[in-house]
Amino acid sequence: MAARAAMLKGAEQVIVIDRLAERLTQVRQYIGAEILDYTKESVIAELKERTGGRGPDVCIEAVGMEAHGTGALDTEHLATHVMPLDDGPRGYRMFKEKQDGCVRAVFQPTK
Repeated sequence: MAARAAMLKGAEQVIVIDRLAERLTQVRQYIGAEILDYTKESVIAELKERTGGRGPDVCIEAVGMEAHGTGALDTEHLATHVMPLDDGPRGYRMFKEKQDGCVRAVFQPTK
């Protein structure tokens, strides 16, 4: 998603670096960015080649965590406003208008 966002914001060239064929295939098929498999190519050499010897202007590290990983990632702080699904319009308005320190509204279905 970071690659697609960069492209939508006008990045001239976007290269996604990964090792998993499935993810690289998705990038090529759905995102349209260039791909680089770091297990098969030298990242530094490829980046220099693809950028005319200059190297990247900007790099984004967007690493997820594999399900079998060991380090827990605390994300509770990201949900600044937890509210019932019925409050969706109010939550989106709070987020849009940056009211009450709303960084992210999370909606829970009502029972």
